[in-house]
Amino acid sequence: MQWKLAWKSALLLGIAAAALFTITAPVVQMLSFVWLGVAGFFAARSYGRNIAHRAITPSMGMKLGALTGLFAALPIGIMLSASLTAMRSNSDLQKKFEEQMHSQMPSDPRMQEMMQNMLSWVSTPQGAVTMALFLLLVFVVLSAAGGALGASFSGRRNHSH
Repeated sequence: MQWKLAWKSALLLGIAAAALFTITAPVVQMLSFVWLGVAGFFAARSYGRNIAHRAITPSMGMKLGALTGLFAALPIGIMLSASLTAMRSNSDLQKKFEEQMHSQMPSDPRMQEMMQNMLSWVSTPQGAVTMALFLLLVFVVLSAAGGALGASFSGRRNHSH
């Protein structure tokens, strides 16, 4: 793998995926994670077009997709950290966030209790770090899967007969 060429595609598409994720997350919610796979897919396809021997394996695509996911996770992580810091220092902002979360909770009392416990846990430092690491893992895995698919569909593998 020619990393000098690979990181450029991964960086560009990772940042694009982060931007699309941020824009669509409030509207489409869970579907916004599709952008990560799409970014990995196109990072592998782009790399396949740029290398001299034009052979890219799903393993190479997976590595490139994982790098793309890492680049996508960085700006999201920075924005989440800034948001959490702002909420901790501004009680009005924290109250508005909590009100919004409570308004979106399900009507089932058991589900409300579970959601409240989760929100309480995430607001602790260890909960925030655990959630950040989990999101990083999700970003990397989804992008890696997209990269493997992009390489599989590139149709530009060396076939030895």
